[in-house]
Amino acid sequence: MTNGDDNFPNGPLELPGEPEITSVSQRATKSGFSKKRIALVIFGLVILASIGFGAALLFGKENAPEAPAATTQNIDNNQAGSSENDVPAVTSTKTFKADFPRIEFTYPGNWVANANSEQEGVRIESPEFSYTSINGGTIKGNFRIYIRQGARQQDSTYIGRGIAIRQSEKLVYVNPPPGQRPETNLSFFGLDTSDNFAFFMIAGNFSLEKDQSLGPEYGKEAETYIITGGYSSTELSDDLATNQVPLDYFQTTNAYKQAIDILKSLKLL
Repeated sequence: MTNGDDNFPNGPLELPGEPEITSVSQRATKSGFSKKRIALVIFGLVILASIGFGAALLFGKENAPEAPAATTQNIDNNQAGSSENDVPAVTSTKTFKADFPRIEFTYPGNWVANANSEQEGVRIESPEFSYTSINGGTIKGNFRIYIRQGARQQDSTYIGRGIAIRQSEKLVYVNPPPGQRPETNLSFFGLDTSDNFAFFMIAGNFSLEKDQSLGPEYGKEAETYIITGGYSSTELSDDLATNQVPLDYFQTTNAYKQAIDILKSLKLL
C-alpha cells in the first residue's frame, strides 16, 4: 500500500463529479455556499407556492361552478294551501241557514253555498283547484257537498252504485242542537268498485264494511237526509256526479278536510 493509502480512513470522502476539498477553509466555504444555495431554493419554493396558492384561489373562485339557485318545493297539497293545487287554508268563515231542508252549518269564506229551490237541496262548493284523477291525470275542478231531504231517482242511482272502500267512521258533530244525535256514521264509496273514491256519505245508523253497499233504495223516505260530497267540476252538472280519485289521495287535500269540517258543524233543525 502507498502512503496515500495509509491516510484513506481519515481522508475526506470524494463524491463523483465534485472537486476535491484540500483544506478546512475550502470545506467551510463550500459548506457555507451549499447552505445559502439551499436557503435560496427553499425561499424560491415558498414564493412559488404562495403565488400558486393565490392563483388557485383567484381562478378557482372565478371558475368554480355556481351554487344552484334555491328552489321552492311543491309541498303536499294538504300542507301548501296553493290556489292551484289545493284550496287555501281557512282565513274566515260564514254561516248558512236553509228553510228546506232545515239545516245550518259553518263553511269557509271562500266556498260558495246555494240553496237550489228546483232540486230542493243545498250545494256547497270549494274554490277551483287541481286534483289527481284515478288515471294519474290532473282535473281542474272543486269539492262539492250536496244536502237534501229524500233521495231523487238519480240520487238513488248513484247511491246504489256506491261500494264501500273501507269500514265506516264515526263523525262527531261540533255543537249539535237538542234532539240531534252527537255523532253519526260517515261512509266512503267508490263507484261500482272499492278501488277508487267517488263520494262520502253520512249514513246515520248504517255502519258498513269494505265492499258493502247501501243499495239503490236507500234514502227514498221523505225524512231521510242525503248528505254527500266528492271531487267534482263545472262539467258535472248533477249534484251527486263526481270524478273518481285514488284511494291514497282523496283525504290528503285541504278541500277534503274543509268539507269534513263543514259536516261536523252541521245542525239539523
